[in-house]
Amino acid sequence: NPDKVFWPESGYTKADLCRYYASIAPLMLPFLRGRPLVLVRHPDGIAGKSFYQWNVPDGTPAWMRRLDISDTEEVDRSAKHVFLVDDEDGLVYLANLGCIPVHVLACREESLGTCDFLTVDFDLGERPFADAVRLGLSLREVLDDVGLQGFPKTSGQRGLHVLVPLGGGIAFEAAKLLVELLGRIVTGRHPQIATMERKLDKRGDRVYVDTGQTGTSRTIVAPYSVRAHAGATVSTPLAWEELHAGLDPTRFTIVTVPLRAADIDDPMLGFFEAKPDVLTALTALDRWVRG
Repeated sequence: NPDKVFWPESGYTKADLCRYYASIAPLMLPFLRGRPLVLVRHPDGIAGKSFYQWNVPDGTPAWMRRLDISDTEEVDRSAKHVFLVDDEDGLVYLANLGCIPVHVLACREESLGTCDFLTVDFDLGERPFADAVRLGLSLREVLDDVGLQGFPKTSGQRGLHVLVPLGGGIAFEAAKLLVELLGRIVTGRHPQIATMERKLDKRGDRVYVDTGQTGTSRTIVAPYSVRAHAGATVSTPLAWEELHAGLDPTRFTIVTVPLRAADIDDPMLGFFEAKPDVLTALTALDRWVRG
């Protein structure tokens, strides 16, 4: 049903979603290949019901790759049978299922027990995007100082994500400690506008610095993923130089992002080549916390 309207206000259809993913596949697939995926399906568009889907459903064609994983953070350690997407056809197949955002785990099929990137999520609530910019640039200063690289992207909604590549072979527990330290440092530098308080009623009017997106069963929306949000916005990678107080994240949509991708180098370049010394970074961050 290619003409089914998925974004009522804009008139964008399922076919528009499929065309977008086909066009952006060359940039998106290097991040997706071999990585367990979790779907968020909106069979009737953003105004209808939605649901998360870990397991590959019955009837999925044999050419779609899949992977059995175990969730080590759940008591029952239940097996899950997840999608793997390696090519444009696979990505468009997910869109045809009504999958609007594509969520990923921070591991690859050959190394499910180790984490290859962490995420700092600046959840704005009602605060302006300029606050996310301020906090993101503050995080960059810390990362540069301890020998880590950060790759910012819009969340596709109102917030900002910073992905930090770890290379291979990093235990999830070490990655969670690392991201926790980063969150504590950033909120400590900006206590008036930032907090790591999980309870909504205790945050006040502050940005929530969410460091909980790193874990064996924790997912984050992939770079270049569409969001189920008005205007068909896209979680768009940015160069640090593009991050400024006047930036409007709603300008990045399924219409504008392919045009942007044709004009600029991919801001994710260098992500997979990063091989940081995580132990040295942890030691340096501990000094920041104590300081």
